[in-house]
Amino acid sequence: MVRIALQGRVYPVLGARQISSIRPSHIQGLVSTLSKRLAPRTVKVTMTYVTAVFAAAVNDRLIARSPVTGIKLPRVEPKRVEPLSSDQVRALADAVPDRLRALVLLGAGVG
Repeated sequence: MVRIALQGRVYPVLGARQISSIRPSHIQGLVSTLSKRLAPRTVKVTMTYVTAVFAAAVNDRLIARSPVTGIKLPRVEPKRVEPLSSDQVRALADAVPDRLRALVLLGAGVG
């Protein structure tokens, strides 16, 4: 997952730059680019990977300060979970093969 996120999302935007040349404005531009095509939660997860890369660079003394510090991320709206009603759970359990019925009922019971 980390490699996919970095190779597919981050490297195309920042990959040609040396790590010491990356500034906060580059990182904010990355966030803006990602936000145009990805959900806010996906952007946030991707940026946790970017943050870890720059933290490692600081620890290895490749850079003095991380350019990720202070970057504004898109707001992640909390999702309201709507549990299935008992009738919906029963209908779902009846619709699946017998071997999966217990799985549906267990899943509904534990959330």
